[in-house]
Amino acid sequence: MRARTVVVLALVLALALPLTVFGVVYRDFTATISPTGPVCADTVETFTLVVTNSLTTTINQNIGAANVTIPSGFAGAAVISVDAGAKSWGASIVANQILLRPNTPAGQNKLVPGEAVTLVFSATTPSAAGTYTFTTIAGSEVDNWNFAIVGNQPAVEVILCNGCWAGETAWSDGERYVEQGNWARYTSYDGSAKTVTLYAGQWMDAGTVAFSAAAGGEVTITITLNTGWRFKDVAENVKIQDYAVAPTGNPVPGDFAWKFDAADGPFVVPENSFYGVHVDVERQVPCE
Repeated sequence: MRARTVVVLALVLALALPLTVFGVVYRDFTATISPTGPVCADTVETFTLVVTNSLTTTINQNIGAANVTIPSGFAGAAVISVDAGAKSWGASIVANQILLRPNTPAGQNKLVPGEAVTLVFSATTPSAAGTYTFTTIAGSEVDNWNFAIVGNQPAVEVILCNGCWAGETAWSDGERYVEQGNWARYTSYDGSAKTVTLYAGQWMDAGTVAFSAAAGGEVTITITLNTGWRFKDVAENVKIQDYAVAPTGNPVPGDFAWKFDAADGPFVVPENSFYGVHVDVERQVPCE
């Protein structure tokens, strides 16, 4: 029987003292986080946090800023994307906080009732079991004195484990081959060294793909996986296609010109302007 360790990842969302303006109480900004579990210890995971303006009043009702405190034990947090629908928002990481802010002009991009901002970020999970709290606060202005009103959320059970793996398809980051359906991507290359994220399952941060500077008409590609990821034990688990012009249509990795076993890397391929890098990987998952 496999041993399992259980941890609770709590998204406790700063139920501070309610704000009262002319007798009206505001506490209807809410937040949720996913996945709700399970996630494994000491692995890079991708999380989605949504802050929503649920207010039904008409005074001081817009969200103009939100802060998410990353709990101790999580490491290497990185913002992947921010989406506020018709509004324009951005995010930055300062110390142990993710700061969500509307872009200029801030007044026009505040979130009115019914609107939300969605933050997608990656982070390495703690190596120890415990209860971890993402404290999220929001307010109508950037000034800290204005922050407070976020609804409460329940705790989420998370199982930390090792020894079990699930297969995933991964691509080097870049433009999509097609707009709809298949999320496969290709990477542009201008002859100079560059490193991009290796995404699995569309948005899971599985590692990096590094392209060397071109030399003698060739490029060396190095694939490095994050903790909690491994190459799938199949033949030719790395497939690369170079392109002179940006490709269109669904890619067929089995038809790619350059096929390798991960153990034989780094991989030397002809210099070109675009590359599709397809990798068969596995991620660590809880054992059932």
